[in-house]
Amino acid sequence: MKITKRNCTMKRKSDDIDGVLYIIEEVEGINFPFQIYIPNVLSSKVDIILSNNTPSPMKSHTFDEALKILKGEAIINNEDKLEDIINNQKINGISSLVRHLTYDFNNVCLIPCIPRPIDFDTSYLGYKVYNNEFDEAINAINKGWSKYKEEELEKFRNLDKQVYNMIKYTMNFLDEMMINHDDKVIATGYSAASKFSNFFTALHPDIVKAVIAGGTGGNSIIPDKSINQVYPVGVSDIPNFDFDTFKSIPQFYYIGDSDYNDICVFLPKYELETDEEKINKYGIYKKDISGNKIPKRIDGLKGYHDEVINGEIKHIPDRIPFDKVDYDLDINGNYQLAYNAGYYTLDQIKYIVNNLGDNVQDRFNKLGLIYKELGVNSTFKKYPGNHVTVQNNIELYEDIDSFVKKLDNDLVR
Repeated sequence: MKITKRNCTMKRKSDDIDGVLYIIEEVEGINFPFQIYIPNVLSSKVDIILSNNTPSPMKSHTFDEALKILKGEAIINNEDKLEDIINNQKINGISSLVRHLTYDFNNVCLIPCIPRPIDFDTSYLGYKVYNNEFDEAINAINKGWSKYKEEELEKFRNLDKQVYNMIKYTMNFLDEMMINHDDKVIATGYSAASKFSNFFTALHPDIVKAVIAGGTGGNSIIPDKSINQVYPVGVSDIPNFDFDTFKSIPQFYYIGDSDYNDICVFLPKYELETDEEKINKYGIYKKDISGNKIPKRIDGLKGYHDEVINGEIKHIPDRIPFDKVDYDLDINGNYQLAYNAGYYTLDQIKYIVNNLGDNVQDRFNKLGLIYKELGVNSTFKKYPGNHVTVQNNIELYEDIDSFVKKLDNDLVR
């Protein structure tokens, strides 16, 4: 076991030391470092704020370089190269909400340092991650899109259980320091990390006290075995799913009322290349997951289609019926549509669109009704703003503060 201690600040715009960051490494049953931030001033009984944010994948990073960034030991300079940081006193890579719930409420924060490989999106905890299916990530390595090594992908096996072990370690760590704490965590996250928080709660409801997640995209899990849908749409394949515990957990989900950021769309592999490469190679064509060259349909695909306009590729918003998303066959008469990087299967996307709605706003409304009908202790609320600006909403933070203070009397400060 390796523990590094660093004095630091949780505040984004301050150099004043306000706490201690412990970087924990080489723990049995956990393949990644994780950070435990303990502020100098603690409440009488702290909550552990689980921060599920991870950085976007960059094909220029190796696995070790990604870990250095996550641990706050390096930054990316203007030339897209890493620069080592000596005695960094700020915590990077966490959201403003996590800072607020930790610093302003005098809580402890647990920050897993989990990289986000290309085509194995750990921040979503989608079906590929849950089922340890590394095929697309290996394909990205073989094609030179990723600098990870194939054997390094094994470190991501059973990722949700590794995060569970991080939580248990953190609780024991606080016990040894004689810090009074709740025996469950508050799972937080925004955008991709909001799915992680929701899905993790369904997998391990025994260790979650509350969920506060935003920008969910209308993709929360449906905790109802009767719909006969597997993870992460439903829970029929989750062993011994504990619905009674799940529904008792206070859960707060929010999105902007003009947020249409959606993962239930079809993404071609050629989006990993530059615009110049796309235009030179394909023109008005694209490649599918099998490498076939496919002509674009003139009516595009659901959500967006691409066109070359004045030498640049433009993403054109396009709303067409769901049953028209397929492309025509290529000149060889075969292709396989590329979609969604392992968040959902094609059949799951079809189920979501056909049963919950074909856009984020409708699905968010529908899921709120489903959770209410199932008796889940949940709040689904919209605020003015899009996927970015909603996080600046004052009313949102006021509602979150009220939500937190109602969790138990000790949180009223």
